[in-house]
Amino acid sequence: MHTILIVDDEPSIRNGLKASLRNPHYRVLTAADGLAALTIMKSESVDLLITDIKMPKMDGLTLQEEVKKQNPKQLVILLTAYGSVEAAVDAMRRGAYDFLTKPVLLNKFEMVVARALETKMLEDENQRLKDQISKTQHLHHLIGHSKVMQELFDKINVIADTKSTVLICGESGTGKELIARAIHKLSSRKDRPFITVNCAALSENLIESELFGHEKGAFTGAVTKKDGRFKMADQGTLFLDEIGELPLPMQVKLLRVIQEKTIEPVGATYSLKVDTRFLAATNKNLEVLVQTGAFREDLFFRLNVVKLEAPSLRKHKDDIPILADHFLKEFCKEQKKPRKTLTPEAVSAFLEYDWPGNVRELRNTIENLVVFSRDAVIGMRAIPENILNKHSIQKAAGTKTLPISSSLNLVENEKHLILQSLKDSRYNKTEAAARLGMSRRTIHRKIKEYGIDA
Repeated sequence: MHTILIVDDEPSIRNGLKASLRNPHYRVLTAADGLAALTIMKSESVDLLITDIKMPKMDGLTLQEEVKKQNPKQLVILLTAYGSVEAAVDAMRRGAYDFLTKPVLLNKFEMVVARALETKMLEDENQRLKDQISKTQHLHHLIGHSKVMQELFDKINVIADTKSTVLICGESGTGKELIARAIHKLSSRKDRPFITVNCAALSENLIESELFGHEKGAFTGAVTKKDGRFKMADQGTLFLDEIGELPLPMQVKLLRVIQEKTIEPVGATYSLKVDTRFLAATNKNLEVLVQTGAFREDLFFRLNVVKLEAPSLRKHKDDIPILADHFLKEFCKEQKKPRKTLTPEAVSAFLEYDWPGNVRELRNTIENLVVFSRDAVIGMRAIPENILNKHSIQKAAGTKTLPISSSLNLVENEKHLILQSLKDSRYNKTEAAARLGMSRRTIHRKIKEYGIDA
């Protein structure tokens, strides 16, 4: 159902136009002037605004300007007398969809209305598809269209607006803090503070004060009272990264805070109630730490209510191309450089590499390439040596599987290998080149040189 608002100070015109729109899919409203129309549009979602230009109180051009401030995509059709055509043309430059001159020909009026609404439907569908694609590939700075990332996105959406404690596990560089931020942003606490603490970066003497705060004079150097991270995160979210590094005495105090929702600042004789969503992350196996006595079992069970796994990049390598492209855009914009892309060979090398540093390593690699590469298309010459070494090993391993005959000379063997690689890749030249460690340009030249029918 489309809602249409007709605005004209002449009752006969607005009622006549309304009567001509007898489509069961149209809901037609009317107003006598611009001010009345604005009042209606405050409470109604209007798909198409049709307004006369010359009206008392507020004319159609001013009305268009006002509604465009609220909704730049608002569809507007103007009605004008012959003497005001220039004004209507000017209004179209400012975003009107079309204009009709009075007296309005009803057949043409109905056609223009139908065309305008069809345009809106196409734009809405296009936006919906864009939003859908964006949602499947992005979740608050988390990027991925692989199955493992989509499963992670689904879990985050399910748990985000609960009060449950979440333990995020995964190797360094997998984006555990990004997961925590996504949980916070999708929760009802999104407008409240998101506070982070890296447990590995704080000394045992400082961590209690950092978490719970301290009173003035509580210890040497405590010259003023200070709020801790729990207090700062009240009604928001507290994220403790590398919680496996937390000293055992602090684990006892942390367990008490999580259970009782109260904190006691260092040197204080009182307790404070806090409403804090608690998220934690670790790159260590806490169950092993429990077995060795380095981590309290009761705290582990209290943290492990909801467990999320941040997957290593080698488990979702099919996301590498879109991650690389995203980082290229990011750093080209940041460095104020022209847009850069990777050659298929460079992408192939990236896909073969295991990325022990995960997404963080990929991001740093792309930043390095943007800074140092002068070419718009980044090829194999710019790829770091450690990635090239892996690529060379993969090439060698792939080449060994191809049959090489000792009865053929070097040129004949090369032709034979190219033919075999083309067959194995179903004559996909890019894939065949990657198998042989050649560039696409080189394999094209060799195919032509050897007279291979490909």
